[in-house]
Order: sequence, then structure tokens, then C-alpha cells
Amino acid sequence: MKSLVYVWITALLVTLTMLPAVHAQTWVPVGTATGGVAVYFNDTTEVPANVSYLRVQYANSTTNVNGAHISMLEPFKTIFGDLGQYGFDLIAVASTNTNPTPPVLYAYDWNGSTPVQNGTVLWATNVYSDWYNGPTNPSAYVLNSTLRGTSGTPVSFTLTPLGGGSFQADFAAILNSDGFIHWYNPAYPDMPIPYPFTGKFLVTGTLIYDKNLDTTPGMDFYAGTMNLYAQAIPDTATLTLFGTGLLPLAALLRRRRV
Repeated sequence: MKSLVYVWITALLVTLTMLPAVHAQTWVPVGTATGGVAVYFNDTTEVPANVSYLRVQYANSTTNVNGAHISMLEPFKTIFGDLGQYGFDLIAVASTNTNPTPPVLYAYDWNGSTPVQNGTVLWATNVYSDWYNGPTNPSAYVLNSTLRGTSGTPVSFTLTPLGGGSFQADFAAILNSDGFIHWYNPAYPDMPIPYPFTGKFLVTGTLIYDKNLDTTPGMDFYAGTMNLYAQAIPDTATLTLFGTGLLPLAALLRRRRV
């Protein structure tokens, strides 16, 4: 196990030094989220000025609203014990919303026997009750919100007509976390996200709305794969300390289910 830990650390160090930096920061790939973004309207008038809220979800459905299915890359896959149980959830209410009670996204903490609601958030990477299929199982529900945050910033958005009423959406957004990893195992305390990571995450995607697949009045579903990144500071001094920051994570690999 110890040798594997150093392999993971080395791999991330190499990644950090090879990726292009922006303002002395860079984005380290965490994984992908398969599903899409559902655009919900105030009613069945589906025009931009009538958008109620956006919701990241796995299925093109107004009833099965589980999050997009996350597939993590190494070493995050092993660090967080990704067996297929993770989902990416987000609800963003639009400025054009007229619904007095739009849905909200709750964070959850697993207490050893049941998930406990712990405030509202903008987004979360959630552990779902199906450990191998995660949010793709319509019956699965959230057990624990491992990463979570209450704010984010749009970076870019482009909507391109594809003809026949279909569109391609290209987007990027920065998501701010609360700065902690909330472990599934209640025996272990929440842990500050270690250096060189900043607690900010980036989500990007190219999603397609296919009018021919639109069977949900009042909702348009943009399907595809989203890319998830963690922000890091790749300066020499921080890289030197990076191993120290990651070792506590690696030592807690067993926490995912025990």
C-alpha cells in the first residue's frame, strides 16, 4: 500500500507540472460525469426568458432527478473509493424564475445508519445508496455529500443551433466548495481539502439538446459528458509540500465503506 501511495503522489505531481497554468493555478482532472443538464421552465413555454432553474441529472426525466454519474480518474478513484456510487448534483435557480417554490438541493451526512440533512447547497458530489450503479439506479438515494458548496461562477457559455430545433451547448463554470472533505464514515471528522488544492472545482461540457428526443413539456434536456477538475497551485514550494498534504488522504482510503 505504501508504495502505491507514492505512485499516486508522483503521478499527480507530474500532472501538475505538465498542465498549463493560469495565473499560477492549474486544473487537475478529477473525472467525468455522464448525464446532462435539464433546463426547467416556469411553464410549458420553452423560451430563454421563461427559464425557472437548471438541474444536473443523469436521466432525461422530470421524475428521476438523480445526479449525473461520476467516473473518477486515478488517483482520486482510489482515494475516494469510487466503485460507481458517486453522483454530481447541482440546482441553479435562474434570474427569470417565477416559481415561488423552486426545488433546492440538500447536503447530507451519513451518521452510520441514515443520511442526515445538513443545509442547502448549490452543488455536491454525492455518495448514492447503490454502490456500483450510483445515480443511474432510479431507486438510489443520497447517503452522503462528500464534496459540497453553496456558490459558483459561470465562465463561458455558447449555444449553437444544429438545425431542426436542436442545439449544442458548450459551457464552463467554477464551483466553490466549503473547503472540506466530508467522509462517508462518521467515525472520521471532516477534513480540510489538502494543499496544493484550493477547494475550487471546474466543470466543463459539450451537451446536445435533441428536439426529437424531447418528450418532457416544460423541460429541455441537454445530454452528454461533463468534465470535472480540481484547482491546484503548482508553485515549487507547494509541490514540495504536496506529498504531506496527500498522505492523510491516502491513509484514509479504507473509509469509503467501513
